[in-house]
Amino acid sequence: MRQYKLIVGLDISLDSFLAFLISSDENFTAGPKKFKRSEDGIAQLLLWIYKLGFNPNEVKVVMEATNNFWEIIAVKSDKAGMGAISIVNPKIIKDFSKSLRKKATSPTHPLYTCIIYQKIKNKKDKKRR
Repeated sequence: MRQYKLIVGLDISLDSFLAFLISSDENFTAGPKKFKRSEDGIAQLLLWIYKLGFNPNEVKVVMEATNNFWEIIAVKSDKAGMGAISIVNPKIIKDFSKSLRKKATSPTHPLYTCIIYQKIKNKKDKKRR
């Protein structure tokens, strides 16, 4: 399984999305930062990632499949050359969050939860091989 240097958690709404970044070694975090849910917003996200010293092909993007808001972001992220894109069922994230016994007290909570879920899932996938 490929290792990515950066995981980007996205919380997507009708007009915008929040991004939170964490390095795979968990020594670096950035965000949350708000972007427009558009091609320009994706371009701004890529610029932010570049400015932080990462290339898109080193990045894994994780987002919930909320309504159909995620579709344009997933397609544009793929076309922009992101290393991988994970679309996660929101119920799985909600149940996973409950298992962590965390309360959604901050706007970044879904982002953290998506990232933590993805990191744990990656570790389990490695053990299966």
